[in-house]
Amino acid sequence: MDLTAFGVVMTADSQPVEALDGQTRILGHAGRWHTRNPILVRDAGGFTGFVGYVGTEEIGRTGTRDWLGSFGARHPTQTLAEYGTALGHELTDEWQRHGLVSVLEILISGVETATCVFGLYGTAKG
Repeated sequence: MDLTAFGVVMTADSQPVEALDGQTRILGHAGRWHTRNPILVRDAGGFTGFVGYVGTEEIGRTGTRDWLGSFGARHPTQTLAEYGTALGHELTDEWQRHGLVSVLEILISGVETATCVFGLYGTAKG
């Protein structure tokens, strides 16, 4: 995935990100890499880019990164708009089912059919 021609930007907890060879790494302090990586690569449904999150670390008993990865695998052909709509519905269901009162914000940025796209999705407290 080469997004350099588009200058796509992604952040995770305000940390610099290295995206190389289909993987992402979050730079910590003074050259140390974080072990927690809240950025996933999505290359599906005509979209190539990143899905990053900040906030809630678990949805039910599943880590947020794993939950988002499973969600993406269940929606492999959806456009970004379709993916975002389904994401909003499923997150709402999860928050209600688990009685969550925390906040989760999801930033999606990348390229869809040669157009730079951006999406911001989130939950609200309560």
